[in-house]
Amino acid sequence: MDKLTIKKARLDQTDEINEIVSKTIKEIYSKYYSNEVVDFFLELHNRDNIISDISEDNTYVIGCEATILGTGTINQNTISRVYIT
Repeated sequence: MDKLTIKKARLDQTDEINEIVSKTIKEIYSKYYSNEVVDFFLELHNRDNIISDISEDNTYVIGCEATILGTGTINQNTISRVYIT
């Protein structure tokens, strides 16, 4: 069995992280929220904000070998942007 790892995200992982976040918001949030709310969360967790959090060493990836399975951001005592594929 392959081992899961949790590591700090790197800038070269931005596109993969952004894809996980955007895909989850579009597919899941749209079942429960209006389009305006979905658009709000897409903007809140946009690529630039993901880059900013990675640059500040606040973002982590959960993976198995080279595959990213999920991501989360910790800023002081706040956990946000937790998405699993």
